[in-house]
Amino acid sequence: KIITLLALLTIQLGLSQIALTSYGAPVADGSILAKNQIGYPAAEILFRVRNNGTTTTNVWIECENLVNNTGSNFQLCFGEECLPEVAEGIIYPTTGSVTLAPNASNGNFDHFLNDNSGSGTYPLDFVFRFFQTNQSTQGGTEFGNSIMVTYRYDPNLTVDEVSQLEASGVIVKS
Repeated sequence: KIITLLALLTIQLGLSQIALTSYGAPVADGSILAKNQIGYPAAEILFRVRNNGTTTTNVWIECENLVNNTGSNFQLCFGEECLPEVAEGIIYPTTGSVTLAPNASNGNFDHFLNDNSGSGTYPLDFVFRFFQTNQSTQGGTEFGNSIMVTYRYDPNLTVDEVSQLEASGVIVKS
C-alpha cells in the first residue's frame, strides 16, 4: 500500500507542472522582474501561468516577503481578484484558486503594478511564490512545482545596469 501511495503521489507530482511567462518570455524560478518607474502603465508587469501538466490544477500566489515597503500601493490582479495592496504571508486570490485545465493559461489581464515610490533611494522588493494545490479553496495539499519571483522597483536603475541585469537572467521592462 505504501508503494502504491508513493507511486500515485509521484505520478501526480509529475503531471502537474506550472510555467510562468511575462510578455511571452519564460520566467524562471528565482527571477527578478525589475522596473525603474512607478504607476500605470510604466510599472505594470503582465504575467501568465500555464498548466503544462496533464491534469487540472489549482494555482495560488503567496506574498513571501516585502523589502523596504509594506505592500501598500502595489496592485496584484490574479484570477477574479484585483487588489490595491498585498501583505506578507497572505495567499491570493483570497476567494478561490485560479483553476487551470491541462495546457490552459490564466487570463490576459493578470499583473503586478507598483505605485509606491518608497524613499526614492532604496529598491523595493515584492517577493511572490506561485504554487499548486489539490483543491480550489485555501488549505489544500501542495504538489507539483512552485515558482518564486521578485518584482523589484529600483529608482536608481540605469540603462547601463539593464544590460548587466539581463546578462544575469533578470528580466527588465521599462
